[in-house]
Amino acid sequence: MSKLLKETAVAIAVYLVLSLGFGFGVEAGDGWPEAVLSALLFGLFYLVIGLVIRWIKGRKS
Repeated sequence: MSKLLKETAVAIAVYLVLSLGFGFGVEAGDGWPEAVLSALLFGLFYLVIGLVIRWIKGRKS
């Protein structure tokens, strides 16, 4: 679980840097609050998908 949380934190940081640097995931004219919110939502999605994958792997073994 700790590894998944670290991966999620890295994914959030990378997404935030891409959002602020290149405008990835935000509309033109949006500021840093929208970029942070977008990165947090991406991180939540990443965490949920990771938990589902772990749950499926746990059921198979």
